[in-house]
Amino acid sequence: MKSRVDYKGSLIFDGNIRERKIEIDGNGETAPRPLEYLLTTLAACTSMSIVSILDRMHLEIKEMNTEVEGIQNEEPPKIFKSINIVYSIHGKVNQKQLEDAISLTMSKYSPTAVMLIKSGIDIRYSYEIKN
Repeated sequence: MKSRVDYKGSLIFDGNIRERKIEIDGNGETAPRPLEYLLTTLAACTSMSIVSILDRMHLEIKEMNTEVEGIQNEEPPKIFKSINIVYSIHGKVNQKQLEDAISLTMSKYSPTAVMLIKSGIDIRYSYEIKN
């Protein structure tokens, strides 16, 4: 895996990932900040894992939304001290199946979640199932 960023001025960078560009703004005025991308990556990585696990169980997922909120330290380094994730799933899934999928995701299958948890960040989650 490899990426590159190019400085454009005023804390704005172009990220280059496999010949695709994303804009990054340290001030958050014209594009997301780096840690906002990290939260989005966590939401996407864990959601993909959960959907994959549920799919292997032959369960039908019609829709899934994931919201993530990170709480940062007040003083530098302003790393996340906690992250809260809310999964909302519409499909034929029961509570036990979803809890198992989330648990496996957080402990084994989402490299993003496992990395952040091992770094000491308190990641909490909740969910709602809409049939």
